[in-house]
Amino acid sequence: ALLVALALADHWELRAWIALASAAALVAAGFCAATPRQRHLAIAGVPLLWLADVAPVYRGIHPQVPIGWADPARAVAMLPGAIRNDRHARVAFERTTPPNLPAVFGVEDVRAYSFPVPSRYDRYALEVMEIPIPMNLLREDLARAATLAGLERTCAQWLWTTQRYDGTPLAARVQKIWERDDRIFVYRLTQASPCAAWYADGAVMQVGDLDAAVASLHASLELPIETIVIESKGDSRAPQARPEPGLAAEAQWPNPNQIDLEIPSAARARDGWLVLRVSHDSGWSAVSQRGAALRVVPAQVRFLAVAVPAGTERVTLRYAPLHFGATLGIAGAALALLGLSQLWARRAA
Repeated sequence: ALLVALALADHWELRAWIALASAAALVAAGFCAATPRQRHLAIAGVPLLWLADVAPVYRGIHPQVPIGWADPARAVAMLPGAIRNDRHARVAFERTTPPNLPAVFGVEDVRAYSFPVPSRYDRYALEVMEIPIPMNLLREDLARAATLAGLERTCAQWLWTTQRYDGTPLAARVQKIWERDDRIFVYRLTQASPCAAWYADGAVMQVGDLDAAVASLHASLELPIETIVIESKGDSRAPQARPEPGLAAEAQWPNPNQIDLEIPSAARARDGWLVLRVSHDSGWSAVSQRGAALRVVPAQVRFLAVAVPAGTERVTLRYAPLHFGATLGIAGAALALLGLSQLWARRAA
């Protein structure tokens, strides 16, 4: 009981060890119990203990919102009409706006596309967009051309901010669509990149590593047409043709771990790259409509690109964490041991 009480307290450095010791004590109690009922009760307490250990942490990270904010009808009514009609809205939020706006409005924060890989997200925020604090997008950051260009090239089309752009050099890149009390503004980013698009192979820049990709992408922010920078280990190549706007591709998400994309018909006769503004991770794989494996590489520092040879009509991306099979095997072994312990408890009665 003392261990359980300590586990529920806010001892951040000790909590994991206290929970482990408490679980071990319950398991030991199960082996030492005199009756099968006592054994079963002791073993059943282990997952409850772990739940009690995690719950306070979750509560601190995800606080409750006011009850009225949980009403979907109210949330939709508060949205500007343009965003309300956007089925896949991607919105960049300034840090000073309420932190639970994405949850309330059902839109996706530009900083969290499919759980960004920390090393790549930080490099993009710090060195490409020039944000001093990567996880905070502040009013003063949004006054810089590099920051606004970096947001455009994440495919965010909407910007929710307390920043006023009227009369500034960046006014031509935004269109105000909504404001409230002259304090909060919603802008459309007029030069936003498509979230999924096809680019000709000769118009793409290839670099050998992440450092080169960061430098190249930052230098290209001043260009009127976005330069696509992909990472190809040991292979660097400047664009063989002038950069051109990408041909937008239709993307569908049948489930969180799968993306189906349709290659634009005008691009199917040529080799190219399908660039998707989803966080690159080594767990992504891609196949064509014929089942042929396609190469997946990092693009634009934090996103991904798929090499699509001529004749490709459709691409399916699937995500499975690394060592997924081994993890399932370990989980299966743990379940088997739990079953054996229950069987032993019954036979020992």
